[in-house]
Amino acid sequence: MNIINKTKTRATVFYKGSYYIVSESQRRGLETLIFKGTSDGKITDYSECGGGYDLTLDEVLANFDNMLH
Repeated sequence: MNIINKTKTRATVFYKGSYYIVSESQRRGLETLIFKGTSDGKITDYSECGGGYDLTLDEVLANFDNMLH
């Protein structure tokens, strides 16, 4: 897993030939979700493909391969 770009609440990741966007939100409580995306950080499919509730961005990135559905 390679982190292409990272801010406080969002990261673009390259993993096994695909790009993913990891986004942390606290709108409905803490949740960090993974979406398919592009190398420049755009989400291409808003169906979540990983992540979870009560997890920070750093926690999801640290365990990325196990966080994908």
